[in-house]
Amino acid sequence: MKSIEISVTQEEKTIVSRLANGEKADNIRKDLKIAQGTFAMQLLAMRSKYNVKNTTQLVALFIRENIIK
Repeated sequence: MKSIEISVTQEEKTIVSRLANGEKADNIRKDLKIAQGTFAMQLLAMRSKYNVKNTTQLVALFIRENIIK
């Protein structure tokens, strides 16, 4: 499997890292000044981009690929 690291944006890395650390999505989006609908669409787009079914799988993928720790 080809590494996904080159296609990961800094914002994606920040969001997924904070989710992995147990932060609530609402707190993350408020800190990043992202509207609720936009944030939901970003998560949906990331799940589609990285071909995963849910946010848990997205976090697991980023950890497995050493994108986040």
